[in-house]
Amino acid sequence: MENYRKKLGDCGEELAADYLEKHGYAILERKYTIRGGEIDLIAKKDGVVVFAEVKTRTFDSARKYGRASEAVDKAKIRYVVRAAERYVEENQDRCGECDFRFDVIEVYTPSGVLSGKSSSKAYINHIRDAFESV
Repeated sequence: MENYRKKLGDCGEELAADYLEKHGYAILERKYTIRGGEIDLIAKKDGVVVFAEVKTRTFDSARKYGRASEAVDKAKIRYVVRAAERYVEENQDRCGECDFRFDVIEVYTPSGVLSGKSSSKAYINHIRDAFESV
């Protein structure tokens, strides 16, 4: 089960990165990890650096367990913020004059997406400034 969830999460992160690129964002980092924190995607658009937490669910599990963004709790927010602070420290050349934002990207996929048995497309919900509302 853990392997399935990891694969589903990786698939969702790839779909989220594609979505951001199609909407004019440049992907700066994927899976930026430090001790005690991780950021799924770091992107930049119009002078704003976006730290994005990606949460992926199948359509079936969303009906059963609720919205993907509901899994972003206060502890997860702390981990992401900690990693973002470190990223900014280490990347002054990229981030010196930028504004920052924390987004959540919900990715909903058909159940068969990992097996290749699904021809349906994923649904993506991009929640900007998500940490203000979590």
